[in-house]
Amino acid sequence: MQPFRVANLSFLNSAPYAACAEVEGIEYAAHLPVENEQLLARGSVDAALVSLASYLSQPDLALLPFGIIGDGPVESVMLYSRVPVEAVKTVLLDSSSRTSVLLAQVLLSNMPRMFSPDLSLALEAALKGECAAVVIGDRALQLRGRFPFQYDLCELWKERTGLPFVFAVWAVKAATLSHPCLPRLLTAFEKGVQDLTHYAQEWSVRHNLNQEYARHYLHECIRFKVTPRALEGSRLFYRVARSRGLLPAVAREESLQLSAVGPHAESFQVALR
Repeated sequence: MQPFRVANLSFLNSAPYAACAEVEGIEYAAHLPVENEQLLARGSVDAALVSLASYLSQPDLALLPFGIIGDGPVESVMLYSRVPVEAVKTVLLDSSSRTSVLLAQVLLSNMPRMFSPDLSLALEAALKGECAAVVIGDRALQLRGRFPFQYDLCELWKERTGLPFVFAVWAVKAATLSHPCLPRLLTAFEKGVQDLTHYAQEWSVRHNLNQEYARHYLHECIRFKVTPRALEGSRLFYRVARSRGLLPAVAREESLQLSAVGPHAESFQVALR
């Protein structure tokens, strides 16, 4: 039997999912969000952690019960600026995550501004005057405290809606749900999210990140289970984004329900009402 190909994200917030790399029959790799989207769309991998926007845009995908979720400040999806947000006229976007870009557009849509798709690598030099930037992932963590105005986009979402925000989800092609490796993959994910301290320490050593902060980030900022409340938040995000023309016509609200997989079926059958 060919290996079950799994594509994780190459960020600290997804590090616990690397637990599946040791599972027999699984071929593991980690990439950026846009790369995972392309790999899954082409059928080059069997399961991938993809942005919520990417999942909604591919109608042949099935949703698994794990992802990257925030229920308050996440500290890694940030808007940085040298002026208050009310004075911002241009927003530079980090194109590596479609969902974070859409979240920024939803949250800031009541103010006239120009969105630029180019996020300069020399960010501190680029952010001048009435300019702000959406920065995600480990880079956002590294830039904390360097700008006089910083806004956590997930915190803003929670303040406005009272709901969690789902940034990324584990997804498979619907035809893959019967694959014998899938229950083992989910069991490995469960073990990984139960051992966050181990993955925080491992990541901090490899990436020269403060170990105490890495532990804080995984334990306090990130949620890993796609719960009914998380799905409710996803449905609200879907509706707002669609109403503003930010999602393609192919996106379907009914896709926001979990798929039953093997022995996990009973606990995973969660549908939005």
